[in-house]
Amino acid sequence: MNFLNKIEILQRKKEVNLCNPCIYFLILNNEIVYVGQSVTPINRIYAHATDKTKNFDSYVLIECDLDKLDFYETEYIIKFNPIYNQQLPANSYYKGFSGLKNLYNIKDKDIKEIVQQYNLQIYLIGNKHYIRLREFNKAFKKYQKKKDFSQSIKKKEKTKGKERTSFNYLECKF
Repeated sequence: MNFLNKIEILQRKKEVNLCNPCIYFLILNNEIVYVGQSVTPINRIYAHATDKTKNFDSYVLIECDLDKLDFYETEYIIKFNPIYNQQLPANSYYKGFSGLKNLYNIKDKDIKEIVQQYNLQIYLIGNKHYIRLREFNKAFKKYQKKKDFSQSIKKKEKTKGKERTSFNYLECKF
């Protein structure tokens, strides 16, 4: 290795405020292999480097407002699907099927039907499927209206004779 002169060193400098929250990317051979977030990014990078569970040769830090960390981390994981991110962190933007089942009190078959009927995109991270919550919520409301409407028609068809009877009874004057 050759020694760098002062100008070469200063050209490589990066401003990092150790107190600012960041989204960080671990990189191996110019591929993003992990996306994370931290309020102490240098400490977090050091922890990854010493625990040896993630192989990387460089990193990138992007400063971010604290209240946006979850959003950006999740979106970057969705966008790049890095090999070491095996699931999305807990967030309010995407849910897996089990999260949707609990949140909406529905069954797998309902989720699959909604995804198919409303052409929702499924994101595979690791071996887990995720759906953008905002899109699912809109589709779920439409699905519920459609389901409620079809159930009310079925109820009317089942009680049609009873409705006529009661209607006829009300028309009769004594």
